Amino acid sequence: MNLPALSFLPIVERELRVAARRPGTYWLRLTAAAAAMGICLWATWSIPAVMPAARRGGALFQSLSWFAFVYAMLTGPRVTADCLSAEKRDGTLGLLFLTDLKGRDVVFGKLAATSLHAFYGLLATLPVLAIPMLMGGVSAGQFWGVALVLVVSLMFSLSAGMLVSSVSRVERKASGGTMLLVLVFTIGPMIAGVICQEALGRDRLGKIFYALSPGYACALANSGVSAAMQSPLWMSLATVAGASVVFLALASFFAQRTWQDRPATVRRLRFREWWKNLARGDVAKRAEVRRRMLAVNPIFWLAGRERHRRAYPWIFLAAMLAVWGWGFRLSHEVMLTGGGLAMSYLANLFLKYYVVTMAAYSFATDRDQGALELLLSTPLTVAEILRGQWLAVRRQFAAPVLAAAGLEFVLLAACALRWQEESNHGELLLVMMMNIAVLIADCWAVVWVGMWAGVKAKKGQDAVSQAVGRVLVPPWLVLLVAILLLVASQSGEGHRALPAIWFVTSLVADVVFARQARTNLMEQLRQAATQRFSSRADGPRWWEKLLGGTASR
Repeated sequence: MNLPALSFLPIVERELRVAARRPGTYWLRLTAAAAAMGICLWATWSIPAVMPAARRGGALFQSLSWFAFVYAMLTGPRVTADCLSAEKRDGTLGLLFLTDLKGRDVVFGKLAATSLHAFYGLLATLPVLAIPMLMGGVSAGQFWGVALVLVVSLMFSLSAGMLVSSVSRVERKASGGTMLLVLVFTIGPMIAGVICQEALGRDRLGKIFYALSPGYACALANSGVSAAMQSPLWMSLATVAGASVVFLALASFFAQRTWQDRPATVRRLRFREWWKNLARGDVAKRAEVRRRMLAVNPIFWLAGRERHRRAYPWIFLAAMLAVWGWGFRLSHEVMLTGGGLAMSYLANLFLKYYVVTMAAYSFATDRDQGALELLLSTPLTVAEILRGQWLAVRRQFAAPVLAAAGLEFVLLAACALRWQEESNHGELLLVMMMNIAVLIADCWAVVWVGMWAGVKAKKGQDAVSQAVGRVLVPPWLVLLVAILLLVASQSGEGHRALPAIWFVTSLVADVVFARQARTNLMEQLRQAATQRFSSRADGPRWWEKLLGGTASR
């Protein structure tokens, strides 16, 4: 008897049917549209009323499109980076390949399952993005060009996550690798293009590098799709789309070949021994480090024995310093004014994100593997476990954070010499000092909040998002509200208080959330560690109560 042939990409059909029955699929579209409308209102009120309507529409359109572009590029590390690696850790990916399914079936099925919400969120923002067309200054071609760029950029980010996930097993490495891949393809070609055009005088080669970056396509689409811009825009879109196809093809190839447990050959054993010596030192070095760290705290040795992790923050600081030096060579004035301050904010943001990632994933991984329960069953107290984790994070990040603060202090001194003849130099220097203080306070707070979120969250990436949302996001939201109130009042003097509002709000959020997280860890760590198999808290969520049921269970 002939069995009916499977439909094309059968997992895609199943995952789409499952996603269609989830209430969150529909709530996400409403949330994304509401967030886009909020950004639209904020941008509208922030634009000066004296500006002509056409220019206001263009400025509003560019603000919304860049917000949507950042959302599209950050979606891959959030939703697809761990989809295949999680299946490998659970041992379920091999079961799929026991059937007639191919690598492309699994990859496109997981892509449909994880990216449907992301596409719905992006589509919900497109009507809001069309609002500036009613104000003038934005053509239909410009709108559709930006919409196409956003869809292609989202697909690029998702396919990058699928590729990294197909060759990874650890969630933290998969998310970090996807973020690195997206940043390299977005910022790297732009830097290479500037170097080729400005330093080497190779204008054509610079344009080729520009075409590799999704950010360049977004910039071209925002500038207006004129006859002169059509060719570079389509070239950039074709390049980014081609990279997405290559990523998916490689993910399909690796997914079917990297899930098996391969026998340990002599060459593989030698590589493992070499990597172990590189990460932790040779036998004598490991024994000395173990003796010294165990005398302080057992968890300190368990969480901080891999010495190669300590090099990663220094590599990041060296890269940021190189970029700053390159920018200083191009323009002294820019890097000693707003450019240097903006770059310090960006470097601090990435450094804080790195700190919270390490803090959150440490407990999240132990909780997922059951190691946290084993630690709590030993004679070690909760206070000793927390102290060991804190010492491990401090050992890795204390020196880089202080070095970053020192470099920013040097930048502050250089700016002070540059601004000594200007009347507003005192305010600018005060803002830079606030930025340095907030860097240290935020890094301290995100460690405690990240550890507590790692214990409670179902996945490590969810823990990182919760920690960032509690510590780093509220000060900026308060600052946006203050800007709206200032614009609505049409006061010309209130802008001087905006940095102080951000500074005070940041310190208050750090103290409140860090103390709360530390208290929760001390009092509820044992209870939370035993609930690792519970996907959600008991009882219906608030939106389920509003809908009158718990059908999504």
